[in-house]
Amino acid sequence: MAVLRSRERQLQRELEAARDVARSLEEELHKLRTIKSVDDLQMRELQDQLEAEQYFSTLYKTQVTELREEVDEKTKQVSELEDERASITHQLQLSLARADSEALARAIAEETVAEMEKEKTMKELEIKGMLNSRISIEFLANVL
Repeated sequence: MAVLRSRERQLQRELEAARDVARSLEEELHKLRTIKSVDDLQMRELQDQLEAEQYFSTLYKTQVTELREEVDEKTKQVSELEDERASITHQLQLSLARADSEALARAIAEETVAEMEKEKTMKELEIKGMLNSRISIEFLANVL
């Protein structure tokens, strides 16, 4: 009987120890579940963040592509405008050369006209002189 009681106490101690181990394991399991829950939450947050980053990355890539196309278009426009400016500059140079040539021709023409006017005046004076001489000769011839 004493052996049985001793055995019963020993079993109760072992049972108590097993219960302590079970409680300890349950607490550790609870802690691990809590940690897993926190980890799962962090994992979801990181996945959401990753998805957001991927979305913005795609958006930025699209914007970069659009901006590159816009830069290419603007570069083409600038090139066309530079070509047009060069053409207009060339036309302006031709027009200025033509204007200089016309101004020179006009100056020569005006000089020629002035010389002709001078000659005309000289001829008129010469004709008047001749007429006056003729009138004087006729007058003298009539008087004499």
